[in-house]
Amino acid sequence: RRWGYATLGSGVLLEHDPGTVVAADAAYFTDADRWEDLPPRWGQVPPVLVAEVTQPGDTPGWVRGRIADYLRNGVLAVWVVDSEAR
Repeated sequence: RRWGYATLGSGVLLEHDPGTVVAADAAYFTDADRWEDLPPRWGQVPPVLVAEVTQPGDTPGWVRGRIADYLRNGVLAVWVVDSEAR
């Protein structure tokens, strides 16, 4: 139905100047008009949802900072998956 698309490991543009791109573990975009023209690495439109899977070395402060970065730059929701707690 072309409501949107999901990506794994794609970049999410957080800043334009200087350009800052972070790799989201998974992201969901609802920009259905761009369905046929997916960006090769990242797009200008932020995803609606980002899923981040924590790694053993991730501190709570780092995770909160990443969530804040996403939300401040237009992502509407962030899921955090704690890989240790499963």
